[in-house]
Amino acid sequence: MKKQTSIIIGLKDDKVLLGMKKRGFGEGYWNGFGGKRNESETMTEAALREVEEEAGILPTDLKEVGIIEFDTFTTHIYTFSNYEGKLAETEEMKPEWFDRNNLPYDKMWEGDKIWFPLVLDGKCFNAEFIFEGKTLTECHIRIRK
Repeated sequence: MKKQTSIIIGLKDDKVLLGMKKRGFGEGYWNGFGGKRNESETMTEAALREVEEEAGILPTDLKEVGIIEFDTFTTHIYTFSNYEGKLAETEEMKPEWFDRNNLPYDKMWEGDKIWFPLVLDGKCFNAEFIFEGKTLTECHIRIRK
């Protein structure tokens, strides 16, 4: 069975909340918050835990909007607009709000340029991304109705 992971993105008005990964896998990239699901957690529980650990906040309106299949793992994409707590930098992530029309795609994963606009347009989707090393070689996207 593939590893189950999450990416959680804050969307508020015309702003997008991303985090700069400060260490480990993805270091130096802007991304949503998230990570691996523990065996005892549901995906939603894992997503909420990850955001709280990485940004100090707890979303109150988490919504799953996408699923991306990769070679060795499946990533569930979530969004939220409202949260409790105070946004804070942690050892792992530095959160920052961006204008939705000025996202740092040059410092994000290659595939983000493909699926991220779907999220910003309020679409839900299922996708498969195939990489050779760090190069995206193929992708398939199906918009959910």
